[in-house]
Amino acid sequence: TAMLVVAAITLSLIEIRRYDNRILQMKLGALNTLILAGAMVCVSIYTLQLAKQFPTGSKNGMGMYLIFVAVLCNWLAVRFIRRDERLVKDSDRLR
Repeated sequence: TAMLVVAAITLSLIEIRRYDNRILQMKLGALNTLILAGAMVCVSIYTLQLAKQFPTGSKNGMGMYLIFVAVLCNWLAVRFIRRDERLVKDSDRLR
């Protein structure tokens, strides 16, 4: 799980720095979404197994829910990058 999260963070930093190539940014964003989804699945499976092993009330910390926030932010980023690319293509067509 930690390796997936570190990979997602690294990919996010690369994605931010590639602002000059929006197509590559969209592809990296899609890959990052898949990695974050994998991390989300791993965390969910781990917490379910932990709850089965220790049935005496377990609390899920905020760290578990931050992955859901990361997926939402990544989805919004890809959406706005796509909208920006569409706007640039439409303005090029008008020239």
